[in-house]
Amino acid sequence: MAAENSEDFIPLRKKRSAGLGCMAKLTFLAAATLGSGIYLLGKWETINGVTRAGSILLVLLGGLFCVPLLFLIAARIGAYYFQKKIIDPLAPTLQIGKDIVEQNKKAFVEEYEYRPAIDDDFAQRDRAWYDAATQELTSLGFVSFGDAVNKTVEESAGVLVIMRRFASADGATMAGLYQYVQGNKDFRVCDLESEVSDATFIATSNAEVAKAITMPPQIRSAKHATPITELVRLHDEAKAAVLAEKPGASFVEIRTLADLMASQAREQVIKAAFRKGIGYVDPEEVRRMADAKFPDDPAVSAIATASADIARKQQQMRDHDKDVE
Repeated sequence: MAAENSEDFIPLRKKRSAGLGCMAKLTFLAAATLGSGIYLLGKWETINGVTRAGSILLVLLGGLFCVPLLFLIAARIGAYYFQKKIIDPLAPTLQIGKDIVEQNKKAFVEEYEYRPAIDDDFAQRDRAWYDAATQELTSLGFVSFGDAVNKTVEESAGVLVIMRRFASADGATMAGLYQYVQGNKDFRVCDLESEVSDATFIATSNAEVAKAITMPPQIRSAKHATPITELVRLHDEAKAAVLAEKPGASFVEIRTLADLMASQAREQVIKAAFRKGIGYVDPEEVRRMADAKFPDDPAVSAIATASADIARKQQQMRDHDKDVE
């Protein structure tokens, strides 16, 4: 489908209608003044001096009205050829950025819905890994709150994510274990998070594949490809550093599953607001991902980044129009 027929160009069509209205007014003024002046000039021998001066003035004014009209016509012609020669041929490429935006809109909602995990959910998962990682965390004093499936992600993206959730003995750290499987991807992830009393978060994870993702400024995130025990130690170091930087700060205590869910919900609101604010995708984030996947092909990186930038700007325009309405 041509880009100009897409919903993405609704704001462009509004501007186009306004431009046509302005052109019509200028055309009328130019025609009226220029026509009147030429008519009077045709009666030069029969009109008096004041009328002669007026006819010359009308011709001059008509000419002046023609100047912006010519600019508008040139702009319209330029916009038409830009659409046909540049935008339309690039539609498949621009679709890459649009797809990323749509995926992130589904992923970064303000609230996730969960359901209890059942035995059938583990049919295509490595339950032995879950149990071994659980033993490692519990040996460090973490308490398990059981397994749950992210129902929002399951229904919107068709990806089954079983999250096993924990809290540390002192309640200052939340932990989550999950196996992400999609296509030929199979990641075993341990996430550690702590909520600071000033409504910021510390996040430490072994999911290095997500290192390129841009995080909100309220979330201090670090990725380390390291065993769980070492990951916990690194997270504790990050917590100590934050307390040293923020005298009087403390960590929100997580003692129950309800506490954990409430904290996660507050963090998700931050992530959702941040993503919406940037148009759901950061072009530099896309550049980092493309560079990592295609290190020897800078053209791929440049195209993907440009596509993401256009898509996010279109999304910001749509969001702005909705807010105005």
